[in-house]
Amino acid sequence: MKNLSKPKAYPAGLSCVTVNGKAQFFNGPIFLVNFRSDHKKLKGQIAQMGRAQGRAKIVTKVSQLSKVQKGDILITYMTNPNFFPAMIKAAAFVTDEGGLTCHAAIVAREMKKPCVIGTQILKDGDLCK
Repeated sequence: MKNLSKPKAYPAGLSCVTVNGKAQFFNGPIFLVNFRSDHKKLKGQIAQMGRAQGRAKIVTKVSQLSKVQKGDILITYMTNPNFFPAMIKAAAFVTDEGGLTCHAAIVAREMKKPCVIGTQILKDGDLCK
């Protein structure tokens, strides 16, 4: 009989999302981030699949929401309902924290906008596509 309490080990660097009760794993880039001097990949957990391109706008507090314009990529530690006006304008969301049931993930699925959670913060002005 299998030991059901022992967690399965998965290779490092995979993102996992559950779709219709089945785990889907991704090992490719979720967003390609074109930095000024070289190309890097942004890794995190997919909350909503999709494609988006826009300028990264880092928002660390509610008073900075006005800097997010239509088509920007909203980059933040974590969203909450106060972020909703900026989320409407943004083409996609990237958060440093959160899980598949966090605010950013739920709003992204409702709005059908790409969203990556659990990743490192980007720099203002980075081109995300």
